[in-house]
Amino acid sequence: MKELDYSRNLAVSVREQLDKLGFNYAFDDHSGIFRFSVMIGGRINTVHCMIELSETGFAYFITLPLRANPNDIPQMWRIAEFLHRANYRLFSGNFEINMDSGLIRFRNYYDAVETLPTDSIFAFLVLGGLTSVEKHASGILDMLYTEKDPARTLAEIHDEIEEPFDKMMHSVETEEDLQNDKEEGEEEDHSSQQESSKFLA
Repeated sequence: MKELDYSRNLAVSVREQLDKLGFNYAFDDHSGIFRFSVMIGGRINTVHCMIELSETGFAYFITLPLRANPNDIPQMWRIAEFLHRANYRLFSGNFEINMDSGLIRFRNYYDAVETLPTDSIFAFLVLGGLTSVEKHASGILDMLYTEKDPARTLAEIHDEIEEPFDKMMHSVETEEDLQNDKEEGEEEDHSSQQESSKFLA
């Protein structure tokens, strides 16, 4: 494997953090990569994690033990839409899919230029990513093995039903609409004042 430049201090920090969290991991000191597997709840049993160090931070990947079929266009559309919608809701990190291989994973990044990660920040990145994968696992499987609608599937995961976009747009007044209504109201008031002036004169 190609040897990469990475921060040795960051490697020590990540090793200590993983030990504190109780993960059983392997570390390649030539590439600066930590690897470990984690059992999660839900319909996906085990995921494979990787922390890739650099001189300025580390990337964190959680790879799912299944793949989409790049030759199945409807399936690829479903999973791509589902992951895109899921990403919109995420506070940290994002899902991604390799459109050529079908590989699905979650990623996050920590910038260590200014400071090494604290216990709480490292736990948030690592455990928060696992929680996001666990939460969306059933929906990902539905996209791969059923023809369920991505938007409705995600809404069910979040315990809510989203209105169709076009219906929603019809029910929302834009800022321009409100401004036009205000201007029309001012013109009507001005006309009424002119009419009243005629009678008073």
